[in-house]
Amino acid sequence: MFPRRTEEEKQGEPFPLTPQLRDIAERCGRAFGIDLYGVDIIESEGTPYVVDMCSIPGFKGVPDSVRLLAQYFHAAAERAASGEVLSHA
Repeated sequence: MFPRRTEEEKQGEPFPLTPQLRDIAERCGRAFGIDLYGVDIIESEGTPYVVDMCSIPGFKGVPDSVRLLAQYFHAAAERAASGEVLSHA
């Protein structure tokens, strides 16, 4: 729904991720050498199109996003402290 008018519309709603969409999203991350990002994909007549990718995405509507992000940053800090290179680029 665009433009979003209500808080509920702004939160979005979770949906089951298909293997095809997961593959597209993962390929986007590999292409840019990053592992935390958001990808906007639209489907038209059954064909998915990547329309945006953001290295600092919003996580509105993502269940338990605060905990998941905290775990991600904690793990990244531990890898950095051990000398592991964090970037794939």
